[in-house]
Amino acid sequence: MKQYYKSLGIISPIIISYAFLNAINYTISNRSSSHHVQGKIDREILCINDLYIDNINDKNETILKPVFDSIWNACGYEYCPAYDTEGNYIGLG
Repeated sequence: MKQYYKSLGIISPIIISYAFLNAINYTISNRSSSHHVQGKIDREILCINDLYIDNINDKNETILKPVFDSIWNACGYEYCPAYDTEGNYIGLG
């Protein structure tokens, strides 16, 4: 993402909006509980709050954490488990 923006001459800060179309009934399984599905997205269009990016040079994982948390939250989870309690990316392995 950031390399593409840099190639276009876009510098931070920037605001990005995300929306997922036809999202209704999509789910995310929780790998830590034998692929248990917490819930389903309950709307056709899932709009994620605007993402304010103060520093485009931050890691993509750091920049996108609020987006991932919002998607997981829409499926009934408190947060995306790919991050530890301090917000560091640890993956879903």
